[in-house]
This record gives sequence, C-alpha cells and structure tokens, in this order.
Amino acid sequence: MNLNIRDLKFFYIIAEEGSLGQASERIGRSQPALSKCIQRLEDEVGTPLLARSGHGVTLTAAGEIMRERARKLCFFMDQTEQDLENYVRGVSGKIRIGCVPTVAEYLIPTLCQTFLAENPLATLEIVPGVNDYLWDNLENYQLDIILVTKTINYENAIVYPIIDDAVVLVASCQHPLFSKGVKSITPEDLVQYRWLLSGKHTASRSWIDQFFISRGLPPPQVQIETSSSRLMPKILTANEELLGFIPRRNLTKGGVAYRQLKEIPLAGTTNSRHFILGRLKDRQPSPITEKLIQLIREKGAEMF
Repeated sequence: MNLNIRDLKFFYIIAEEGSLGQASERIGRSQPALSKCIQRLEDEVGTPLLARSGHGVTLTAAGEIMRERARKLCFFMDQTEQDLENYVRGVSGKIRIGCVPTVAEYLIPTLCQTFLAENPLATLEIVPGVNDYLWDNLENYQLDIILVTKTINYENAIVYPIIDDAVVLVASCQHPLFSKGVKSITPEDLVQYRWLLSGKHTASRSWIDQFFISRGLPPPQVQIETSSSRLMPKILTANEELLGFIPRRNLTKGGVAYRQLKEIPLAGTTNSRHFILGRLKDRQPSPITEKLIQLIREKGAEMF
C-alpha cells in the first residue's frame, strides 16, 4: 500500500468539513481535484472511504479508521514542520555538552539558567567526564561541544579559550605546618601529612603525584578522594590537618574559603589550568548550538 501524504491530508480536511465544497474553499483546490484525491486513496485501500449524499459526505467504517490515522499524521507533519522551522531559526534543538567536573559544578548551573531563559524550546544534555573521555566522544560525534581543561593535538578540533584558573596548595589556617612559617615549608614536610585529592585517573592527580615522585619522594598519602571542587574547600576547612589543592579564587574575598584556608606558596605547586570550549571543524553546529557557543565565549568567564 502506497498512500500519498497530501491525499491523506486533504481527506482529513474533507472528513472534518463534511463537504467537498467547504473543503475546497478551505484548501484552495477544486472539487474535482479533491474527488480525484479520494478516488486514489480508495483505489489504494480497496474500499470506499466516503459516502456521498445531497447534504455532503459521510465516512464509511473504513473512512472512520482512515480519519483517525490521518488526524495523527497531520498533527505529526504540522509538528515536524514547526520543529524544523524552529531549528532553522535557532530557537530549538538538542545540544549535547561534555564537561569536566569543575565546569559542571561552577559554570553549568548558571549557563543553563541563562541560556534556557532566552531559548526555552532548547534542550540540553550534560555529560560530565574526564578530558580524554570527552575528546573521544566529541571525535565520535556523541557530543556537540566540550568544556575541558586542556586541548589535544587534534587537527579536526576548533577550540575557544574560556577562562584561566590557578589551582594552589592550601591547608586550614590552623594547620600545624604554619607553626614553622610559610617560607620554610618544604616538599619533605608535605609528605608527613594526609591529603584530600581528586581521583587517581584525573589529570590534576597525576600532576600532583609527579611533583613528589620527581623529587624522590613518595606520592601523597590520600585520606579522602572526591571529584567535587565545591566540596574540597569545605572538607579542608573541617579537617584541619589535611592538605589539598583548590582554585586560588576560593581564597580571595568573597570566595568560599576566604580566611579559612591559606595558600602554601611552595615553588612548583601552582597548577595553571586553561578551560576551553572545543567543537569539530568538519561538523557545522546547529543554529541553536551556535547561540550557546557564542554565549559561552562572551560570558563564560563571568558565569564561572
């Protein structure tokens, strides 16, 4: 069976109007043309769909079934047409965003609020992960954009800088280390204490471990692991003998650890991170994705 979509749409309007004449005026087609549409459908299904009378047309039992199917099809086609129009205009569509945990915690909530307030028909899928995982998923077209802390030598990527961030060594202001004076603290002193760090497979953890190993020292004794950047300052504040790394902005006035944690300015322990937005060169972003990229490039640093 090969049913013509236009014929089905015309049939549904005729069934709604109950008259070929009224349907003709509504559609802008002649009555003979509409009669031919009905004839084609009836020939295709092998049974009459309309019964004609002096007062118009009535539906046969098969016509009742066809009307319900045609109603759903017309709704689907109208919705598809509207969705495509919204997509082309850049007011709707789904955007798959990959992001590292720090971005997920600090940027994504405000970004979602701001973007959806201006684009209420858009939908967002947030996929947290580590850098390598997100790059792989971008390359495999599983993500539309990624927000990560480093780039790779990947010729098919376009990257935009978002914000620079410094992660520094800190401890509670009451930590025993500060009793000997900040300037006299050495790497050997640090390995005597337990630490709060991110998971073993993160880039920041590898960098911290290498800092000690390269100096002939064992890696830190980790007592607490968490991927939550928001939790770290609170845990360090509540556990005065732990050491850890957090963004320096948390220590400044207005930061969550202002006057509660103190930086240990030891050479080699400041990790500068560069957050970037990445997308593929060979994949043109949808109009709604372009809007999101533009928002992040213009206001991402403010939202972070």
